[in-house]
Amino acid sequence: MALTAREWLLLPKDEQRERGEELSSEECRKLRMELSEIYFTEEEKRQMTEEQKYNFTHPKEMTLEEKEKRAKTDFERMKQWGLLPEEATYEEWMLRGCPLNWD
Repeated sequence: MALTAREWLLLPKDEQRERGEELSSEECRKLRMELSEIYFTEEEKRQMTEEQKYNFTHPKEMTLEEKEKRAKTDFERMKQWGLLPEEATYEEWMLRGCPLNWD
């Protein structure tokens, strides 16, 4: 089994450098896009229990209800920030594939 982005984040810095090439392009994308704000110090990594490490590397999958609630929250925030027009509806936004802007 290949090294995952989440597993790589838990490795000590030296081992991250050595094993970086084991990450697939998809896992590298996850590091850049999804996990870029996650940072553990070397001390935090050492102090993590096996259960904490497992929970980090195996995140709980969101339910359909949780996904819809998050999408609705994202939609409302984007309208507040002016990325979407006020007259835009959630249904229209979903039909367009949840674009980050309305252009």
